[in-house]
Formats: sequence, C-alpha cells, structure tokens
Amino acid sequence: MLQFLLAASRTVWRSEVYDHYDVSLIHECAEDGSPLHINFIFTSKLYPTTYSHICAWSKTSEGTSNLQLGVAQCNKCHGILGTQVSKSDPLYSEAAHCALIALHCAKHYQPFNLVLDDDCQMEVQMLWPGTKIPHPMTVCWDVNAMYFRMSKHVQNYF
Repeated sequence: MLQFLLAASRTVWRSEVYDHYDVSLIHECAEDGSPLHINFIFTSKLYPTTYSHICAWSKTSEGTSNLQLGVAQCNKCHGILGTQVSKSDPLYSEAAHCALIALHCAKHYQPFNLVLDDDCQMEVQMLWPGTKIPHPMTVCWDVNAMYFRMSKHVQNYF
C-alpha cells in the first residue's frame, strides 16, 4: 500500500528538487495500533547520514520550498555551490569510484598504491568530502577481475 502511495505521489511531483532525495514513506500508528498518519521521508542521496526531511502526507501540496532550503543547507555544509543536483550530474557510488580508480590505474600504468598518496586523498576529499578510498589490494583485485572478464570477450571476438 505504501509503495503504491509513493509511486502515485511521484507522478505529480514536477520540481527537480526531488532528484536530490531518496523518498520513502513511514506509516505511524498510535499505541493501540490504530493508524495516525503517513509521512514522507526525504533523504539526501549525496549525504544520507547528514540530511533528511520529514513531511506529512497531507502537507505535500504546500510546495517544495522546504526541500529546496534543505538542499541549499546540505550543499552549503559540504562546500557545494548551487541549490540543486541536476539530472545530468552523476551521483557518487562507492562501487563506481572503485571502478574508476581501477580503470585509471590500468589505463595509465599507475601503481595500485596511488590511492595511498596524500595529495590524491586530499584531492578526493576536496571534491567529495567523506569519500571512502579503497585499499590498494581492492584496486588490484578490481583490475584483475576486469582483465579476466574482458579477456573472455576478446577471446570470443577472435
């Protein structure tokens, strides 16, 4: 039922501010188990541990100003200019970050210990504060896994 309500709500939301959030619903009940109300929980996709906003189901028609304010506060705390995440901006994921590091090392003949370099770590933290950088052995395993998977495609091609 809650998933249906969430899907129905998303069809009428027009603002791009919703792209900044993962949206979920919570059904709150009284002590006797009777339903009280339903709340939307808007959790920042970029910084889920530092920002979320709760909005009552009945108050969603009041606009998106609180959500836009939340995006601005979230971005300001993390040194990001602007108020929104556009649809074209890729969202960070730990798996994608590990894959990019492995590709970088393989493509440019860089050592796996590149991730231990203080300047590299400082640059990553500047660009995306709080980013977990993989261990060099993880990078090594990722490169090997890519090599073995791609070698099958090369073999099939020839």
